[in-house]
Amino acid sequence: MDYFRHQWTFPMESLLALAGLIAVGAVTPGPNNFIVLRTAARSGIAGALPAVAGVVLGGLGLLAVAAAGGAVMFSSVPGFREALALGGCLYLAWLG
Repeated sequence: MDYFRHQWTFPMESLLALAGLIAVGAVTPGPNNFIVLRTAARSGIAGALPAVAGVVLGGLGLLAVAAAGGAVMFSSVPGFREALALGGCLYLAWLG
């Protein structure tokens, strides 16, 4: 129970750096933007919302992994890398 009472601290400089990275990644052309554009062109804005949600969840997942110490996660949880890769593959397959 004491685990949940622990005060997590995260340096503001690191948080701002990660937020900047995600902001730059959101406005630069790349696979995420092309998937959203293609889906919106085919299905309209309402049809593109699941793709947008996937991009946002992926960004939040990246932020969470970086905040939690990705290297620590990869080294301490044996199947984490494989689970992350499988999740990415399933997401890409779902997008079509």
